[in-house]
Amino acid sequence: MKMQSDDVMRLLEEKLHKETFLNFEKNVDDQLGDVTKQLSRKSNIKDVCALLDMKANTEEVNKALDEIHEEMDKVVVTKSELNDALQEQNAINEALCAENCSARWLWKSGELQNGFAIPWEI
Repeated sequence: MKMQSDDVMRLLEEKLHKETFLNFEKNVDDQLGDVTKQLSRKSNIKDVCALLDMKANTEEVNKALDEIHEEMDKVVVTKSELNDALQEQNAINEALCAENCSARWLWKSGELQNGFAIPWEI
């Protein structure tokens, strides 16, 4: 009988204590609260439907594209206008290129003239 009662006592000690259970319950409640907060931040079906109702449909997009094409058709560049623009750009390029001339001189000997001047040899 003593042996059986010792076994029962040992089993009871191994069982979950009330305080441990209450801590577990509080932890689960906290986690459920976090999940609830995260779910409340998500969009609901009403929000999604409202956004879908506001989006452009195919007809509206096609109409906007047609308007863009009409505006582009109104702008016509003649061959002479294009040639004038190209000539003007060429003149600008030539002016800028003339400003970018440079030369390279080499100092091969490594010696100085008069103790401080570098003689460019090539």
